[in-house]
Amino acid sequence: MRTFWRRYGLAYLFIAPAFLGMLLVHYGPMVQGIYMSFLDLRLQTLRLYLQAPFVGLENYREILLNPESTFRAGFLYAVRTTLLYTLVVNALNLSLGLLVAHLLNRPLFLRGLWRSLILLPWVVPSYVVGLLWGFMWLNSKLAPPAYPA
Repeated sequence: MRTFWRRYGLAYLFIAPAFLGMLLVHYGPMVQGIYMSFLDLRLQTLRLYLQAPFVGLENYREILLNPESTFRAGFLYAVRTTLLYTLVVNALNLSLGLLVAHLLNRPLFLRGLWRSLILLPWVVPSYVVGLLWGFMWLNSKLAPPAYPA
């Protein structure tokens, strides 16, 4: 264990700030949302977020177990729609991706061109971002002076 930390400790030390920042950015809002679900917040009282009373699992009981709840029907509809959308999109994405990969892996007229066209939506945004950063660098005051040719 000691040799592990001696060998990789500096790398983990360099990665730690980025890792902690990612934890904060990703899990901070999620933890806050979970905390807010235990409060008695309504659209009208959202401004009073810090003074909202704690109700515990009452909001969950209201949505999941109360048949007269106005939120229950909307929640169940949203869950069903989300599940259906997820299944359909993933099935279509997987099947179309496999079909195109199978077609592009066989002998085909202009196969290299077709493969390049498939990669264009992935490559072009990076190229455009690089160009934009290049233009910003050239127009900034930090750019080194241009030397005549």
